[in-house]
Amino acid sequence: IPSHILGDPTRLGQVLVNLLGNAVKFTEKGSVLLKLKKQREDEDRVTILFVIKDTGIGIPKEKIDKIFGSFEQVDTSLTRKFGGTGLGLTITSRLIEMMDSHIHVDSVLNKGTTFKFELTFPKAKDREVEELPDFSIFLPQEQPKVKDEILEEPKTIESDEITILLVEDNVINQRVAKRMVENMGYKVEIANNGQEALEMLNKKKYDLVLMDIQMPVLDGLRATQKIRVKEINTDEHIPIIAMTAHAQKEDRDRCLEAGMDDYLSKPINMKILEEKIKQYLKK
Repeated sequence: IPSHILGDPTRLGQVLVNLLGNAVKFTEKGSVLLKLKKQREDEDRVTILFVIKDTGIGIPKEKIDKIFGSFEQVDTSLTRKFGGTGLGLTITSRLIEMMDSHIHVDSVLNKGTTFKFELTFPKAKDREVEELPDFSIFLPQEQPKVKDEILEEPKTIESDEITILLVEDNVINQRVAKRMVENMGYKVEIANNGQEALEMLNKKKYDLVLMDIQMPVLDGLRATQKIRVKEINTDEHIPIIAMTAHAQKEDRDRCLEAGMDDYLSKPINMKILEEKIKQYLKK
């Protein structure tokens, strides 16, 4: 596979985040595999096959056609167990279509699922190449131009051991967000859902909470409400910033009504996130 190609890193990144995130979420044991294979190549273009394979719960044959429909899930009880709306695969399918391709699914119930799609890219040749961070739901502050020089490590700021609690159920998002916030100079601890966050807050004081909305066990809205109830008749108020894929005004209003201090919609712009964190830490 060529070192550099011309494409849309944001769209491709979101596709991979959605497919890998689902694979990890629905695979309790076994493995998740991401494989890239060169299918065709000429002087100007290359076609790459992307394969995401897991050993998870699988999908019944009669349900496969439904999984790409808006708000469709194979089993609505999965929302309660695993979290999410089922929109990820709808968005994934549309993004792949926007890149002039289609996604294919093979699945065996209780044995696993394989998603495949091919994308054709022009080769970058001798043009300047943008070096981007790992694919993520987060947008970098800037995209430095890279030729042959080595990128410097991001500089951190003094934080006097400020500790931020990140509440997020997606393992990939956890890793990316943790690294990004640590690069701002803060210490980060992770809760996998709202219930874990409440238990951690009972044992330790944190300076700020970054709260995902849709999570299994206890979602971000209800977790925030419980935190605010506990703060009644005390002088305590921990800043809580929501991070959610939903960007409508009513979604923002729901977050604020639940007691959150602020709201960021995904994809998260890291510069804005850093500004918000500094703003609420000053308060």
